[in-house]
Amino acid sequence: KESERITYMVEELLDFSKFVSGRIKLEYETVSLVNLLEHIRKQLTPRATREKLRFTVDYPEDLPDLFTDANRLKQVFINILDNAFNFTRTGGSVSFRTEVMEKELKFIIADTGCGISPEELPMVKEKFYKGKSSQSKNGIGLSICDEIVTKMGGRLDIMSQLGVGTTVIVTLPREVGSHD
Repeated sequence: KESERITYMVEELLDFSKFVSGRIKLEYETVSLVNLLEHIRKQLTPRATREKLRFTVDYPEDLPDLFTDANRLKQVFINILDNAFNFTRTGGSVSFRTEVMEKELKFIIADTGCGISPEELPMVKEKFYKGKSSQSKNGIGLSICDEIVTKMGGRLDIMSQLGVGTTVIVTLPREVGSHD
């Protein structure tokens, strides 16, 4: 397990350094968000069942396609959802919903987990910041997510309350590809 953890950390570090140095370019294509979200639902529902968590994925019927990097967007969502699952106890819930605005899309991941303290919240997107919780893996995941979302012309916002839960909002312009 320890060698797997270290391998994962090294891969994330390499990924992060490539992003920061500009060596990774986003691979844009027209992406069916419905297919992407359904794929994530299918991928994570067994874990939710195993961990006895209520997991919901909601989006409007008229969800538009998006010109974006499908793999990187999925990486962002899976990473944030992984955190939500890790920090939510049995019986809790994780929801993933999408809102369509005139010029942007909002992807909202909310959990009923342990929450993040007000003093730690400003630092959770910094690389290597793990917080006081031993459940953090390597402190790189959210910083990579923030890099990817920023590169897509969007933003990643985190709101949290100790003992209540955390909400992460990924906001992307509907014309993502024009910001690379």
